[in-house]
Amino acid sequence: MIRVLQVVDSMNMGGIQTFLMNIYRNIDKNKVQFDFLIKSRKDEFEKEIKELGGNIYRIPPRNKGIITYKKKLEEFMRLHSSEYNTIHMHVSSLTDIMPIVIAKKYNIKNRFIHSHNTHQKGIIHNIFNLINQKRIMKYATKLFACSTEAGKYCFKDKSFEVVRNGINAKLYKYDLEIRDKKRKELKIQNDEIAFVNVGRFSKQKNHLFLLEIFKEYIKINSHALLFFVGDGELKEIIKNRIKELDLENNIRMLGIRRDINEILQAMDAFLLPSLHEGLPVVGIEAQASGLKLYTSDNVSPELKITDLVKFYSLNNTAEKWAKNIFEDMQTYKREDTYNDIVKAGYDIERTTKILEKYYQS
Repeated sequence: MIRVLQVVDSMNMGGIQTFLMNIYRNIDKNKVQFDFLIKSRKDEFEKEIKELGGNIYRIPPRNKGIITYKKKLEEFMRLHSSEYNTIHMHVSSLTDIMPIVIAKKYNIKNRFIHSHNTHQKGIIHNIFNLINQKRIMKYATKLFACSTEAGKYCFKDKSFEVVRNGINAKLYKYDLEIRDKKRKELKIQNDEIAFVNVGRFSKQKNHLFLLEIFKEYIKINSHALLFFVGDGELKEIIKNRIKELDLENNIRMLGIRRDINEILQAMDAFLLPSLHEGLPVVGIEAQASGLKLYTSDNVSPELKITDLVKFYSLNNTAEKWAKNIFEDMQTYKREDTYNDIVKAGYDIERTTKILEKYYQS
């Protein structure tokens, strides 16, 4: 059995983490086992990782002191590098590539870097991204990306392979019985349109603009609800803005949930006006559920697997977004999109086989 070291900031709920857990649950653990090197103290998936046979190792984050960070990385690699043939590092930019630099020093043979985003805010991020683009091939043996745009952002003109954000498509397949049951549980009336957003409360997800869109929408159709699934550093700011806009009766905050597949069944449309994304897993899940998906054109065009996806510019007003959404929803008929997801290569079994091949190489 091969052990692969997955390097990621945390294993809390998020797109990268969901992707990793989808792979981990489906990979043949008689052949490949995962361990995780992370920088957070508490992680939502920790219990499940341990149940699946994985280990979690923690080091202090880079922003707590680069000298301490490097020292702890060195200590870890010195103690554990002989256990691993492969290190797989997941990034939103090339700001920090130290784990694979040190992995090379300690002779870990396969050193993969996987890009999951198309943009990163801040001058420091962009400077280090440019610097490390030039030297990345000295240390990485293989480059992956969740989309073409994410690959170009991190790796520029370097050769990379797109590995699709596979999901368990069967789990999200449209089911009228589950929809009815979940709508009753969430107290959604038959005449109400239910919107949903799944994601961390962070600047990238653009929740404040989403609230403006929804405020304009209920001026057109007051029989509407908006559900937020997730947590994050801007949660209190979002809650305060909901009060200011007098939307408390129309918005439900569900927190972190493990039944997202069933929640999506209960909804009518997914709203994703993000400032930037690689190729969001939730966007694949929404389409697999047969949901309409309204997203900003800052999200990778590769997200459009089905005709359910509509891209709108963030230069448009919230009023225009709301009007477009209302008009588009008039002709919406929920259908089973399972075959579309599988044909497009987004089923988890296909993605898992691709990575398993590289882990075993």
